[in-house]
Amino acid sequence: MNTDYITLQCPECGRQKEVLAYRGAKSFSCCAAYVAVIDGVESDNFMLAPGHKTTYRKLVVTHVNPPIPIRTHDWSAHLEGDEEAGAKGWGETRRDAILDLLVELEDKMNEAANPALFKAITERA
Repeated sequence: MNTDYITLQCPECGRQKEVLAYRGAKSFSCCAAYVAVIDGVESDNFMLAPGHKTTYRKLVVTHVNPPIPIRTHDWSAHLEGDEEAGAKGWGETRRDAILDLLVELEDKMNEAANPALFKAITERA
């Protein structure tokens, strides 16, 4: 088995897709739009060690189109059930909002895994 890839599987139809075995959040569309949250221990080359955990969450993307001249908040993305307190992505396009959400989710995962290191990195940026 090649450990550089992991297999994601659609929760609705079972269709499979191989992706690079990195820890984080990945957009996954098949029967519906999902975000696969992949958590586990990474090896020295940042690839996932065996025993990782994958959780599928439904992705909700909304065309907000607020009545303001700035277009950076036209679309929003969040995970179903996390409307109020969860991570939220914003963007000028649907794709931008989803990418922003994936970055937010990965930041939250990194902060939860190592709060001190995450704080040091974000303070330097």
